[in-house]
Amino acid sequence: MSTSLGLNKNHLVACISCGLCLPHCPTYLVTQDESRSPRGRISLMSGVESGLMSLSEEVVESMDTCVQCLGCETACPSGVQYGTLIDQTREILHSQRKLGFRLRVGLWILLHMKILVIGSWTLAFIQRLRLIPKQILPIPKKIPFRGGRYRQHTDPEVVLFTGCVMDTWFSQIHEAALSVLDSIGVTYMVSGKETGCCGALHNHAGLRSTAKKQALHVISTLPTELPVLVDSAGCGAALKEYGSLLGTKEAEDF
Repeated sequence: MSTSLGLNKNHLVACISCGLCLPHCPTYLVTQDESRSPRGRISLMSGVESGLMSLSEEVVESMDTCVQCLGCETACPSGVQYGTLIDQTREILHSQRKLGFRLRVGLWILLHMKILVIGSWTLAFIQRLRLIPKQILPIPKKIPFRGGRYRQHTDPEVVLFTGCVMDTWFSQIHEAALSVLDSIGVTYMVSGKETGCCGALHNHAGLRSTAKKQALHVISTLPTELPVLVDSAGCGAALKEYGSLLGTKEAEDF
């Protein structure tokens, strides 16, 4: 299919194809395929944007395989805004096709914490009883039966962002982080289930409008005067990009 991605040309030409990003790209390290590297993907974006290439299956698969860890941005000497480029490209891809049913359901559940918790308890029960073979339900770890149990202070100095899956499946990480704060005498509160998901996975899937709504929700539920601590790399990267995602002064200040 032929289409314009609407990308900023200055962002595209900032990449000088030096290759310093390659050792930091997990998909390139696994495949050794240039089309699975940041500079390779940018080259494909440029080709589509200029009209020299179409959004072929090869191009789409190249963009889909990016895990958006943004390790390449840290390593890039030219300051290429790869995260912005891949986000905008995936938004266009979403407008050109439908996401798979399971992915759509999964992303919807992340926005509804009660359903996520109940679903996780159900999966944990099924997992313990071994009712469904791993080939059908390939869950990599034992799902806990409970979420985090956090002590909160009435006069917090910081807020810990707990998110959705992290709060439900990996709450021990949050508890460990809070124990460090306790040990150094820092008072805290947690964002909790009312704040919920940061919207990172929705943005990665091209659901930019959903990601924006969730970003607005997160900002509105967190206290503006407190620093926000994050112990999940994906959530941290998403929260730091709210300014560019929403383009408002409030988001920039956040």
